[in-house]
Amino acid sequence: METVVKAALSNSDGQWKRFFRTLIITVSSLFAAGYLFILIVDPYGMLPLQFNFDRSPAGGDRRYWLPNMAKNSRFDSAIIGSSTIRLLNPDDLNLFLNGRFVNLGIEGASLFEQEAIFDVFLRNHPQPKTIIFGVDLAYFDPEHFGVVTKAEHFPAWMYDENPFNDLLPYNWRTIQITMRQFKYITGIRPKKFRSDGYHDFTMGRPYDIDRVRQDIYGSTTPKEKIPVEPPVLRTPEQNQAFNFPAVSHLGRMLGRLPQSTLKIVVIPPFHYYYQATPGSMNAIKWDVFKRRVADATCRHENALLFDFMIESPITTRDENYVDRTHYTVAVAQEIARLMAKGAFSQVDGPQFNRYCNDLNGTVN
Repeated sequence: METVVKAALSNSDGQWKRFFRTLIITVSSLFAAGYLFILIVDPYGMLPLQFNFDRSPAGGDRRYWLPNMAKNSRFDSAIIGSSTIRLLNPDDLNLFLNGRFVNLGIEGASLFEQEAIFDVFLRNHPQPKTIIFGVDLAYFDPEHFGVVTKAEHFPAWMYDENPFNDLLPYNWRTIQITMRQFKYITGIRPKKFRSDGYHDFTMGRPYDIDRVRQDIYGSTTPKEKIPVEPPVLRTPEQNQAFNFPAVSHLGRMLGRLPQSTLKIVVIPPFHYYYQATPGSMNAIKWDVFKRRVADATCRHENALLFDFMIESPITTRDENYVDRTHYTVAVAQEIARLMAKGAFSQVDGPQFNRYCNDLNGTVN
């Protein structure tokens, strides 16, 4: 009897060992197969060895998709900035400026992030045709200087030059993105975002002028912009004390571009009511800031500065805006057309101020 029991127990132990061995092998195989699937699809297009799939942004934070776009050899020109230049459509710029543009704007982008994506593009396109820089609060306000929005979510490994840290983390988010990208690649699901970085973020809800005015004026009724009286007065020495540390970084990026590259710096148009009030200290500060940006821009060959942050037919019309800092798609197309017109015909207009006389490095 004792022998029978021992044999039964021994047989049971053997079955359990075989069960756990099979379980471990099965789980390990599924894990390996799942990660191999991720590596083959390579949803972000980051691996040095990859299949030439027609990848597309598959939702989520743009910061994860832009490096792949910035490396793509089909582009020769780029747009660098924040959400205030996100609506510049590469199709319009390709037509007006005769290039192959990618929009690398990042919503809420700090200067750190803008420089990071600029570095990726320049490393992969050492002779770009045209670069457009959007200069807004990230450059004007020192509190925005170097700050990374949602720093814990910024994928620095995607932006560096180290190819050995580009393996994706094996987690639920990666699996979801990989499956979505697989559906785009195979045509199971239509692509939602364009592969040139453009996306109309204003499409989410019907246009509501009352909502727009509430954001601009704090009321559904437009208000008059009343200048400060008497106006604030400051000496040149006092103005010199204003500090804009980000402007030197703009100059550094411009200086890294070849002379042949058309360099366009644009100050996007906030609604006029949200701009600095004439006669105020803030208006003086913006004037000094624009002059510093002009000095940093126009000293470079083939460089232009367009300032749309003025009182103009664009900025005084409420219907041109979706909120106080973001204009409509129609205005974005007009800005692209005006920049091209100003670049090639040296024409000023009521919609913008042009700070560089020509493309030989002089300031207007």
